[in-house]
Amino acid sequence: MTQLFIHLVQSVTGAVITIVGLLLVAAIIGYFSAWFYSKSVYIPVVKGLESDKAGLNKQVSGLQDDVSN
Repeated sequence: MTQLFIHLVQSVTGAVITIVGLLLVAAIIGYFSAWFYSKSVYIPVVKGLESDKAGLNKQVSGLQDDVSN
């Protein structure tokens, strides 16, 4: 009976370690997939918006110069 209990505890511990390891690997894969996706999709959008902002800032400066004259 004692040997059965020891074997059961060892097998459960091994299963828990395996499951936790697989969950950790899945989390790492998900994190890096999301990171690469955001770099490939959102960075070009942000750069486009920043260039639009620079153009609008130039327009605002021009309009302020017109108003002050």
